[in-house]
Amino acid sequence: MAIAPSKNPPVKPVGGVAPGPDGRAMLSGMLGLGRQDVVQSYVESWRQYGDVVRFAVA
Repeated sequence: MAIAPSKNPPVKPVGGVAPGPDGRAMLSGMLGLGRQDVVQSYVESWRQYGDVVRFAVA
């Protein structure tokens, strides 16, 4: 399966920290999801934030 690139430009890092979603939102969104849904959320994060994504979990 090919993954289509995002139409949005990647988000630039601010202050040397990689961009990424809020940790609480990411963790609560992944609870109870199947493996495919987790992989899909990683792909969507890649499309939104670019090649380097920070996931703050704790």
